[in-house]
Amino acid sequence: MDRVKRIKNKLKENLSKGRYLHCVRVAEEAKLLAHVYKEDEENAYMAGLLHDVAKEFSLEENKKWVKKYNLSSDWLNSKNIKIVHAEIGWIVAKEVYGVNEEIAQAIRYHTIGNVNMTLFDKIIFMADKIESGREDVKYLKVLAYQDVDKAMIRFLHENKIRLERKGKVFHEETERLLNRLVSNTRN
Repeated sequence: MDRVKRIKNKLKENLSKGRYLHCVRVAEEAKLLAHVYKEDEENAYMAGLLHDVAKEFSLEENKKWVKKYNLSSDWLNSKNIKIVHAEIGWIVAKEVYGVNEEIAQAIRYHTIGNVNMTLFDKIIFMADKIESGREDVKYLKVLAYQDVDKAMIRFLHENKIRLERKGKVFHEETERLLNRLVSNTRN
């Protein structure tokens, strides 16, 4: 059995059906974007497949990984509950699934981003936001295939507004990323 099939079988065992199908769709989208931007398609597929590997971990599982890898306990705060899976997921992807650093880093950055994101990281980030199950973002999908940075700016700007309307705070790293992307497109 090939590696991808083994990983898919393991993910099916550990994720809900909906989360598993989302991961497969992200993998397919990531591979297509990687082709357009001339990045490694196999790595993109793998990163997409594993990007939510820790998304459905219990609080106890999250605590175990935070302790084992001496991560900041801030990751367990309620404000980080929706993003902690990326910080833990990149470690799980390396340790359990044996992925390379490029794939692991893309998994780590797929939620809040990072100012030093590579093109590959941006592909995985956007694939997660535009996969075929997300009908309401077709305009963003078109933009992502034309200019991934502009698509990220649009998504991040809209997400910032959405969070502010809910009384939530835009993550400071995401704010830095948005500012960097905007600054780079002006130059």
